[in-house]
Amino acid sequence: MNKQVKQELERIQSALISGDCTEKQWCELYAAQQAILWTNDPGSAKAPFSTIMRGLVISPQQWQKPLMEGTQAKTKGCQPA
Repeated sequence: MNKQVKQELERIQSALISGDCTEKQWCELYAAQQAILWTNDPGSAKAPFSTIMRGLVISPQQWQKPLMEGTQAKTKGCQPA
């Protein structure tokens, strides 16, 4: 993974953790993060098409709870507008 990609992932991660964005932006950032991770290691994340089309993008609320519990979320969350 090159330096620019790492920096972008760090920026996205920071925004996801801070919550300084709307829920729509949060969902979009989460989907972008998963897509970037997938392109670098397809086994590390769901494929972008599946994540978006199957409604697997989680909401900020769903992300925070598993994060605190130390597990990954596997629930539906962000819905298309």
